[in-house]
Amino acid sequence: MALNIPPRGDSFRRAGAHFANLEVSPQDTPDMTVKTTAGGFWDDNTTYVEHAGGTSPTLTAPSTNAKLTVIALNLSGALVLIDGAEAASPDLPAIPSDRIPLAVVLLNTTDTTIDDSMVFDLRPVLQIGADINNLTVTEVVGLDAQLALKADITALNNGLAAKADIDGTACSLFKLNANHTGAPTADGIFRVERGNQSDVELRWNETSEVWEFTNDGTNFSPIGNASSLLASAGANASAIVVLEASVTAINASVAQNASVIGVHTTELASASGNIVALQASTVAIDASIVNINASLVDLHASVDQNASVIAVLVAASTHPLNLTAFRAGTLTGDSLFWIWPVAVPTSIVVQAVAGTAQAGVGGAGATSDIALKHAASVGLAGSSIGTVSFAASVGTQAGTVNITASTLVNPGTVLRASVETTPDATIADIAFTITATKTTT
Repeated sequence: MALNIPPRGDSFRRAGAHFANLEVSPQDTPDMTVKTTAGGFWDDNTTYVEHAGGTSPTLTAPSTNAKLTVIALNLSGALVLIDGAEAASPDLPAIPSDRIPLAVVLLNTTDTTIDDSMVFDLRPVLQIGADINNLTVTEVVGLDAQLALKADITALNNGLAAKADIDGTACSLFKLNANHTGAPTADGIFRVERGNQSDVELRWNETSEVWEFTNDGTNFSPIGNASSLLASAGANASAIVVLEASVTAINASVAQNASVIGVHTTELASASGNIVALQASTVAIDASIVNINASLVDLHASVDQNASVIAVLVAASTHPLNLTAFRAGTLTGDSLFWIWPVAVPTSIVVQAVAGTAQAGVGGAGATSDIALKHAASVGLAGSSIGTVSFAASVGTQAGTVNITASTLVNPGTVLRASVETTPDATIADIAFTITATKTTT
């Protein structure tokens, strides 16, 4: 706030018409301090604080423009200084609510002592008490420090969450959808967060009224045994449970003279007490006997009189498969080395060493790469799945096969190998083998 120089009422104060207590004046031998007479004041009209009189802290002259420095008492009765900002026409500094202003000193840049003409009385004859309804936090002594000790909502929520995670619950029952009333509609879910992998969960499916689980976050399977899954079957009905999407059906008449059905690597175990068990341990599939159709059909078998369901658990089996290629002579840049029309579902997985490569004639010292690709048809370039490489070393004959992208290739597509733009000029008679897996059902 701006201050009139001299302040209003100054002439009356200088005539001695004001109170003599808490009077501020220069020192008898002037310096950069002032002195005060004894006196006191009421703190919030409840406590009387006395001041014995004395010398103020040292005032400092401004550096560039004039400034006003307030001489004040704190709530303990000690003298304190409140400096205003420097300006050509300086303003009074803001006075905190816990300070009692007594006088203001006008200081200029060249001042080295304080005389009576520089000191102006600010003691109020009447003072209006503070409006506690409009006080800020910093104007209430100690309030900001006390508030800083209080926990905020975020800290409280984090504390509660940590307690649940660490301490668990003493209750033997944990209820989901606890506030729900009326007909049930929402599923109940226990979910596991797995970071950058798909979440897994266990849920009660309210629509189908069964417990389900998922191991990939997308496909759910019911929890239960084969009998519960086939509860709707009649007393003497025959049925087939197919648990793999790639399995379509097995159509065979099992009678007295029926052919043997072999299943490679997987045993078909007994589904229940009176259900006929089909067991086979590593029996080769005879393609001329087993006929796999596109639709589900009945598996007819001789069952006991009281048997109701036959559950057939069919799993896909795999066989090692080596894909071998050979080309006589030297390599030609940007040429097709080898092509293999896919006849059976074949899996090729990422491996740093995914086969072998050999050259009958060593190279002259340049790198030779053969790109491996998978395409939808013969005429397409396809997508890269790896390389067959021969290092830039004179006389090198051993190469490497590196698969960089796992691929499941199906009948109707092709695998192809293409020579790089500029192969080694002398390397020749190259053969390589890719280690793969043939997938059958």
